[in-house]
Amino acid sequence: MVFAFSGRTRRIYVRESAAHGRYEVRFRPRINPDAGAYLNLAEPGASRALRAGKTGVERIAMAISEPGDVRRSNWPVTQGLPFPRGMLADVSEIRVLNPAGREIPAQVRATSFWEDDSIRWALLDFNVDVQPEQKSAYVVECGQGVKRSEVEQPIRVKEEDDLIHVDTGPLQFTVSKTHFRLFENLVADGKRALSDSPTMQVTEDSGKRFTTSGERPYVVAVEEAGPLRAVI
Repeated sequence: MVFAFSGRTRRIYVRESAAHGRYEVRFRPRINPDAGAYLNLAEPGASRALRAGKTGVERIAMAISEPGDVRRSNWPVTQGLPFPRGMLADVSEIRVLNPAGREIPAQVRATSFWEDDSIRWALLDFNVDVQPEQKSAYVVECGQGVKRSEVEQPIRVKEEDDLIHVDTGPLQFTVSKTHFRLFENLVADGKRALSDSPTMQVTEDSGKRFTTSGERPYVVAVEEAGPLRAVI
C-alpha cells in the first residue's frame, strides 16, 4: 500500500519508502440518492497502514511511590502518557507490567491523536501495591508487538430508564436518575449495607438545614464505563 487515508484530518499520506517522484490520485465517487456524491475512500486507518511491516516493543518505566506511612494494596492509579507520532495505532498495543514483570489488568483509553491517526495521549487505569515510604517499579509496554489481555473480572454497568446498576464483584449498588440520593441500595460482600436510601444534608451555622430529599437531579449519566473504572 502506497497511500494511507486519515479520517480525522481528511488527509492522504504516502509511505516514506514511496515518497519520491510524482503521483496522480483519482477518486471514483459513490452516489447516494439522499446525500449526493461522496468520495470512495477506505476506512480511516492511516497509522496502521503507514506502519505496515514494522514490529517492535517499547518499555516505559514508571516509579509509583508512597511517601507516607500507608500500605497501598491493590490501589487504583490513573496515569496519562504521551506517545510519539506513528508509534501506536490502537490502545490494545499498550499494557502494564508489575515489578515482577507480569502483566496486570489495565484499562486504556486514547484521549488525543496525531494527524496520521496514531495515538498521541492515552489514559491508563490500573491497580498497584506499594509499601509505606517505598517505591514500586512498574513498566508500560507498547508497540506493534504488544497485545494487552482482557480484564477477567471487569466492572459491569447497566442502565435502565430510571436507574444505573454497577457491579464491581464484591460491591453492587444502584443510582437513581430521578431522585437526588447517593444510592438506592448498596450491597458489600453479599450483605446489604444500607437500611434506607440516603439523602444529602447541609446545615448552616445558624442551624438552617438544606436537604436533597424530594429533589430531582438535573441529570445523572454514565460518563465512562470501563473494566476497571466507571464514572457516573
